[in-house]
Amino acid sequence: VYKFTQAKNDLSRLESDTTWLRSDIDRLEMDARRIEQGSSSAFFSMDLRRMSSDMTRRYNDLQRLAFDVKNLLKLAQKDARLNQLARDMDWDARDLDNRFQFEIMNSAQSLEWTVRRIDPKLIGYDAQWTAGDLSRACRDIQWKTRDLRWDAQELVKKTQP
Repeated sequence: VYKFTQAKNDLSRLESDTTWLRSDIDRLEMDARRIEQGSSSAFFSMDLRRMSSDMTRRYNDLQRLAFDVKNLLKLAQKDARLNQLARDMDWDARDLDNRFQFEIMNSAQSLEWTVRRIDPKLIGYDAQWTAGDLSRACRDIQWKTRDLRWDAQELVKKTQP
C-alpha cells in the first residue's frame, strides 16, 4: 500500500505541476510574436531556456514515475484499497496524457514554428534550437504519458477485487 500511495502522490504532484504549463508556453509564444513585430524582450531567451530545462526535468520525473508504476504491476494483488489507489493513478495519468497530447504539444509546436519564422538576429541565435528542444521534450513526455496511462489502466485491472 505504501508504494502505491507514494506513486499516486508523485503522479498527482506531477499532474498538478503541469496545470498552467500550456499558458506559460503560450505566453512565450506571445513574447516571440512581439519580438517579430519589432518589440524587444530582454528575458525571452532566458525564459525559453528555463522552459526547455523545466520540460527536460519533467520528462526525467515522469520517466522515473513510469518505471515505478511498471514495477507496481509486479506487486499488484486483488485488493479494494490498492484498486482505489490504482483508479486515482489512472485518473491522473489520463489527465496528464490528455493535457500533453491535446494542449501542451500543440502549444510547444506553435511556439517552435513562431520562433523559427523570426530572424535569428532579432530573437537570438540559439532560440530556434531551444524551441526545438522544448517541442521534442513535449513529444517525448507525451509518449511517456501514454505508456504510463496504459500501465495505470492495467494496474486497475490487476487490483480489481
